[in-house]
Amino acid sequence: MKKALSYFAGVGALVAPFVAFGQLQEGQLPTYSPLQNLTTVENVLSIIQRIANWIGGFLMALAVIMILVSAFYFLTAGGDPEKLKSGRNYLIYALVGVAVALVAFALPLVVRPLLNA
Repeated sequence: MKKALSYFAGVGALVAPFVAFGQLQEGQLPTYSPLQNLTTVENVLSIIQRIANWIGGFLMALAVIMILVSAFYFLTAGGDPEKLKSGRNYLIYALVGVAVALVAFALPLVVRPLLNA
């Protein structure tokens, strides 16, 4: 049953864009173009800032979850070296995630001088 549900969900995810475009009238295409707003350096920096904030926020949330999983492994290890090693690895992954998130938040500050804005 689970295999059938995952199969149909996967097929549905692959077919959905084609169905959406198939319902458009002939000659009718979406008019929005994300590149039409890239007329000034400030607009480009605004888009980079928005993307960096989304990526940084996602990575921070993921790092918090990884820290909680690491804490769970440490608390339930009971002296088992394998669980302690797993907990330590999750903590290292979380710290790397925090570092990458901080780099994502700092990216617009690095790009701004390069674009002379």
